[in-house]
Amino acid sequence: MVASPFLRWFCPTWKILFDLCGITFGGAGRKEFKRLLQSGKSCVLVTGGFHEATITCPGTDRIYLNNGRKGFVRYALREGYSLTPVYGFGETDTFSNVQGMWGFRYWLNSGTFQIPAVWGLGHWLCPILPRREKLRIVYGTPLHLPRIPNPTQEEVDKYHAMYIEKVRDLYDEYKPYDRHLEVW
Repeated sequence: MVASPFLRWFCPTWKILFDLCGITFGGAGRKEFKRLLQSGKSCVLVTGGFHEATITCPGTDRIYLNNGRKGFVRYALREGYSLTPVYGFGETDTFSNVQGMWGFRYWLNSGTFQIPAVWGLGHWLCPILPRREKLRIVYGTPLHLPRIPNPTQEEVDKYHAMYIEKVRDLYDEYKPYDRHLEVW
């Protein structure tokens, strides 16, 4: 498993838990991710990261995939990996989050220390705990990518658009009737 240095060093409970389960806990940087893909092992990547956590808001379903989130597609093309769309329903309703000041908050997320720019308020009795909400995780059919050692930007854009379309299709298949997906 790869994770942000923030989680690895400032949340030691997670590190201990993963060590007990025999899960390798590595860095989430480009170099580490590239090494993991070259090893041929299966992996899971949460593409939205801190930016997606920043834009969450109860009553909305938002994913952060449009604004420069194409590197995972480039790496998957280089190694011939498949991309499987996964969506978690109900997650955005577990915490309230302050909205606005996007530029400053994205800067905090992307800086040297990668500080999550979220202010989550969950359960009324203990706001650091999430609200009790029904969570449902769904996954779709994989998008099988060809192995292209040096993909062009057009190829990356093409497969990125195909991946977003697969996520939208998955969402539309399982969504509650009163919700729609916002792709940021």
